[in-house]
Amino acid sequence: MTQLENSQGYCSENEANLSVNTAHHSSLSGTYTGIKPMGLFWSMIQDPGQEPAGRRYMKRTVKTPQEVTIPLYEGHLTLENVHSDKFKPLAMKTIESLFKRNDVTRVEIKHDRLKGTLFIPPGHGPFPGVLDMFGTVGGIMEFRAAMLANKGFITFALCYMSSNEVDEIETSYLQVKAVVNINCPFNSIAPLAPFDNCVHMDYSAVITVQPDSSIELRTRDAICDNLTREKLTQTWKTDVQILYLVGEDDQSLHPRCAQMFQETYPQSKRHNLTVVRYPNTGHLIEPPYLPVTSSNKKTYEDDVFGKKMQKEVTLVWGGETEAHAKAQEDFWNRIIMFFYSVLLGKMYIR
Repeated sequence: MTQLENSQGYCSENEANLSVNTAHHSSLSGTYTGIKPMGLFWSMIQDPGQEPAGRRYMKRTVKTPQEVTIPLYEGHLTLENVHSDKFKPLAMKTIESLFKRNDVTRVEIKHDRLKGTLFIPPGHGPFPGVLDMFGTVGGIMEFRAAMLANKGFITFALCYMSSNEVDEIETSYLQVKAVVNINCPFNSIAPLAPFDNCVHMDYSAVITVQPDSSIELRTRDAICDNLTREKLTQTWKTDVQILYLVGEDDQSLHPRCAQMFQETYPQSKRHNLTVVRYPNTGHLIEPPYLPVTSSNKKTYEDDVFGKKMQKEVTLVWGGETEAHAKAQEDFWNRIIMFFYSVLLGKMYIR
C-alpha cells in the first residue's frame, strides 16, 4: 500500500533569499517550527485525504528506496490546498532514502518454521550477529535490520509474531551476548530462556469507547499492574549486557516496568544493565527521521456469536512529536555504539 505523508514548513521570502536551507532557515509554522534540519521528515503526518485514515507509516521491504517529494509553494497553504489544482509548486525535488546500501546482501530465509530476511555486510567477515525482532505489528520488518547491516552487523529480521506461518521458534541454542530492549517487558518476548511466565490482563480495563463509538486501546497501566518481579526473566543470572530504552510517555507500557526490572538486579550485577529514559517519548521508537507515530488504527478480527467480525481499534502509543524525534536520533547512535562496544570490543566512530 502506498503511504501518502505530508509535512509543512514556512519561511519568509527575505530569509530564504531564493533558496531554502533547513539547517539555517527557521520554519515559522507548519508541522514543525524553528530550525530543525530534518523536521520535514520526522514531522510528516498522514495525508488528510488518504483512506483508510489513522495508519502508521511502515516500509516493510528495503528493496526499493523511500521517496519523499518536496514541493515549494508561494504563500501559506493548508495540507488540503497542496492537493488542489489551483496551486502549482514553484519548484519540486524528490529525495530518495536508502535503508540498505547497495553492497549489503539481502537473503530471504524460509526453512520449516523459520522465516525472515538476512542482511549480510560486504567483506569476508567474520561479522557480529544481530537478531532483530519487532512487536505485535507482525510479519517481516526489514528496515532496521538493513540499517544495522550497513554498520557491519550480519542481521536477521525475524518473523515471529502475528504470523499465520510461524507458531513458535526454538531459541534455546542461541548464545546471547547483548540485548537492546525498546519499551518491552522482560517477561516473555526475547531470546533469553526461560520464559515460562506471560502477562495476562483484563482488556475491559484498557479499552475506551469514544463518543463517536470508536474504540481506543491504551495498555500503559494494565500490563504493569499484572506484572510481578517473579514473572520477570532473571537475566541478571547471566553475563548478558542489556541496554534498556524507555519512553516515559509510553502509553502501551508504563515506565515503571523498567524500574521493576532494574530492581531485580543485585548491586553486583548492575554493571550489566543500562537503562536510558527519554522524557515525552512514546512506545514506537524508530530509527532517526522516520515519522513519529503517537497512535494508529488497526483492524482486528473478533469472534462474536460464532461470526467473524472486523473491529477497528485505535492503538495509543504516546509521545510528543519533537521530543520523540530527538529520542529516535539519540537511540540509534546509542545502540550502534552499544553493539560496537559489546560485540566488537571497540568504539564506534561516526
